Amino acid sequence: MPTATPAPTPTPTPAPTPTLDDDAEDSAPILKSARFTAPPDAIAGKVAEGDLIDDAMARATERYFTGDLAGAREALEALLAVDPDVIMALELYQEILGALGERLQRAEILEQLAVRVFDAQASAAYLRALGQARAAGADAVGSRTAFVRYLRLRPLDIALFSRVMVDLEGDGAASAADRAELWEARADALDDADASDDEIAQALTSAAKAHSEAGNSAAADHASARAAALALA
Repeated sequence: MPTATPAPTPTPTPAPTPTLDDDAEDSAPILKSARFTAPPDAIAGKVAEGDLIDDAMARATERYFTGDLAGAREALEALLAVDPDVIMALELYQEILGALGERLQRAEILEQLAVRVFDAQASAAYLRALGQARAAGADAVGSRTAFVRYLRLRPLDIALFSRVMVDLEGDGAASAADRAELWEARADALDDADASDDEIAQALTSAAKAHSEAGNSAAADHASARAAALALA
């Protein structure tokens, strides 16, 4: 009698391994629904706010160029009450305040611009203008503070650098840390500009002296060592 051949045991089919595409397909409905969770009223409010800002900016610009400074100022103040971070509005506002002789308020707007703009060149320009505005308003301390901040970004402005440094040196040890920082910044900027080794070494020597006055011996030694290395080069 022939022996019956046992039926083969079926091999289980492995479950498919999830892929990134599978995950993306599964999550797509969630992502799609998440994109549209903002209430329609909120979206409409944002659109209306944007329209209000655009209209106010257009009115302010038109009034400014037709010589209606008071009207332009009024439009800008209404705009900035809605959104105080509109850079174009702040820029035009400080121009108008300057034309109207509002030095103190213009200085406040320049301070905001210097902090809020993302471009280093623009920030430096606003800090320089802020220093001038503070000086015009007889705020010597505020003016110097603004110029020091400016020179950290633009230490190769030799005329202003020299003037501010003379002013700082009048304070003796109290301003030593600021002087050291500015001399270091100047040395680095001179190096980037491919200035002569002698010029860079002079800046570093001045930095070392200021660091020493400020009681920072480690920084003074480091600046001195850099200057000495350049002298031997």
